[in-house]
Amino acid sequence: MVVGGRAFSAKRACAVGADAWATDVAGARPFLDSWTAARPALAQPGPTSWELVELEQPSAGLIDDCMFELLDRAPQLGEMSETQPLRTREDIGYILQSCSAALLTEDQTLMDEFTTWLCELLASRHVPSSAIRVSYEAIATVLGGGFPCAVATLTAAQEWL
Repeated sequence: MVVGGRAFSAKRACAVGADAWATDVAGARPFLDSWTAARPALAQPGPTSWELVELEQPSAGLIDDCMFELLDRAPQLGEMSETQPLRTREDIGYILQSCSAALLTEDQTLMDEFTTWLCELLASRHVPSSAIRVSYEAIATVLGGGFPCAVATLTAAQEWL
């Protein structure tokens, strides 16, 4: 597998088990040409922790717990419109998945960049960045001691808020 583009670096490519990394198509061409002559030994991804699996495909129960904690911390969210709870649940899922990606690649900047993007997205919905901070805090509380790496990643990302 060859990966590349803006989202990848050599370190991220290695973390996901890529066989090669290139900045663009032209950079990938030499790898592909050499592979037609001699098949390479395939890279093997590293071990996957249960923490990554739980965050990548969060259960409805985990998202529910995060929603309840968020509503406890910010009771005014109980007055959301009909569509806002669905979007908030979706956003919590994206936060957890982005946290998983940052942990998988051992690259905090993935979570930091996601946080910046989320701030911009929610600003377009007239949601203040303080809502993101309280969301990250609520999620970290729910994850607690069972997800120490994820809690550290969320805590570090709050510096961007």
